Amino acid sequence: MSESNIKQLLLETTIASLETMAFFCCEPATDDALSPEDAISAEMTFNGPQSGTVQIVASRFFGQRLASNALCCGVTDPDALERAEDSIRELVNVVVGALMSRIATQKSDVFALTLPSGRPFDSNAEWDDFAKDQNVCLIDAEGETVGLRFKTV
Repeated sequence: MSESNIKQLLLETTIASLETMAFFCCEPATDDALSPEDAISAEMTFNGPQSGTVQIVASRFFGQRLASNALCCGVTDPDALERAEDSIRELVNVVVGALMSRIATQKSDVFALTLPSGRPFDSNAEWDDFAKDQNVCLIDAEGETVGLRFKTV
């Protein structure tokens, strides 16, 4: 499967995951979407019949919103604040898990997955190069820009 096909599947899978797990209304964003502020990058690698890394970049506030939806608390609740990065790592985990079934060529295909990792993402220094990558697509999740990238390994 080509990288452009996987990129499209990644976009569709992420939108479906956000709508299902977090009740976000999402749509593809324009290429000139604003970079997320106080951003976090989460990524996860998989190996199998198709191998690659999925990276999600989103604001810490977006992570707080994910956490608040999961915890049934306010977005400024201390638990939501504390779990913002964990929530974005969990999102990449959910997306990669859902993506595996879409890129498998046979029911018997097996993939090895790494644990999701996260780190601060410097939007000022990293966003322009990230957003220009041909393997990046952007989502507008209720006004929040979420960047997605698929890279083959």
